[in-house]
Formats: sequence, structure tokens, C-alpha cells
Amino acid sequence: MPKLSKQETELRRQQARDLYVKGFDCSTIADLLNMSVTTINKWADLLNFEQAKKARSITLSEMRETILDSFQKLKAGEKPSISPDAAAKYAKAFEQLSDHKRCLPHFFEAFEVLTDRLTLLVQNASSKAEREFNLSCLKHVREESNKILTEITNESINN
Repeated sequence: MPKLSKQETELRRQQARDLYVKGFDCSTIADLLNMSVTTINKWADLLNFEQAKKARSITLSEMRETILDSFQKLKAGEKPSISPDAAAKYAKAFEQLSDHKRCLPHFFEAFEVLTDRLTLLVQNASSKAEREFNLSCLKHVREESNKILTEITNESINN
């Protein structure tokens, strides 16, 4: 494999990190990016992929639950999980999003569920042919989803 440029290497590292955060194992990431497993493992250690995975594990529904839980505690006279000021700021930020921007978190969450399912199919494949087929499907879904995300993001930025 030819040596990658610095820019291409950085792009691949970011892609590897993003895939790891989404639940892919290093072997699958190596297959997806056409890289060696050793390289992906080195990047995982160097860039602390596990820390990034933990930091991004909170979902939109968990944020919503935290805000609602805090509101209920406040109504009951208990100490809320987050301050009322912080809850108001979050609510205001959500209200100011355009329709396109509001659908992005839901699309991301649905995309995560789909890719998680496909990842499990790849990792639990009982044969090489099944693994290759599932991996091909996963690659295709990722490409198309990235196109959709880019379109929606561009539309929301231009509103």
C-alpha cells in the first residue's frame, strides 16, 4: 500500500476514531479503511479512542431524560440534576434550531442504531462470505447515509 499523505493519514485517523466510537472493533475498522489492524490498534492507543467513545455515549434521548428529570425534581421541591438555568439554556437552544437542524439529531441517532445492527452482523458472521456481504452492506449504508447527512447539514446551515 502506498504511503499516505499527512492529510490523508489524519482523515483516516479521524474516520477510524469515529468508527470506533460507533462501536466497530479494530479489525472491522481496518477492513473498512483498507488499513492494517496493527495501525488501527496503534491509533486507538495513541488517540485514546476508548475515551472518545465514552464521551460520545450520551444520546439525545438521555439529554432529554436528564432535562425532564431535573424539571420533575424541581417541581417536587428536590434538587435537580442540572440547574434550572442550564435546562432553560438547553431548551432555548433546541427551540432555535431550524426544522432541518432539529431532524439531524434524530437522523444521527437512527443512523447509529442501523450501523450498530450492521456492525453486529459483521462481527457475528458465521462465515467469511457472510462477513464480506454484511461488510459490503455496511459500507454502502455508510456512504449513502453520509451523503444524506451532508445534504441535510448543508441545507440547515444555509437556512
